[in-house]
Amino acid sequence: MLALLRQVNRDLGVTIVLITHELDVIRSVTDRVAVLDRGRVVESGSAYDVFARPKSEAAAQFVRTALRDRPSPETLARLRARHSGRLITVRIRDHEGFSTRLARTFLDHGVAADIVFGGISELQERPFGSLTFELTGADSSVDAAVAALRADGAELTEEET
Repeated sequence: MLALLRQVNRDLGVTIVLITHELDVIRSVTDRVAVLDRGRVVESGSAYDVFARPKSEAAAQFVRTALRDRPSPETLARLRARHSGRLITVRIRDHEGFSTRLARTFLDHGVAADIVFGGISELQERPFGSLTFELTGADSSVDAAVAALRADGAELTEEET
């Protein structure tokens, strides 16, 4: 059914309005989305822009629920019990060379970065999601790596318990 809707849209130029709570439907059919909260449009734009960088709490909540790319408080507590390093969650973005710069930043600062949680999906043939890293090394090196990531425009959260 979704393939047929996409074909009708593409071949006939017909705009289709579809209401869904399913990320897989959005992923396979949409170009643009509008996010509703209590009957009001709170955010709209390209599907990638809205879900990869949500501006509204409603869109952010949808992404967290659908993608499950960030640790819940319970999962974070379990990660904390198993990992003694600093935990940070980095939003993965579709910028050329971002993943290479991310890895290079850790190497340049002598910081070991182990992925301990995350999820990356694809929307409009572009990656989006988050990865949670355990960073280990000298405190000053970890601080410098985090500062360098922020200076490079990385969206990251330091995970506190």
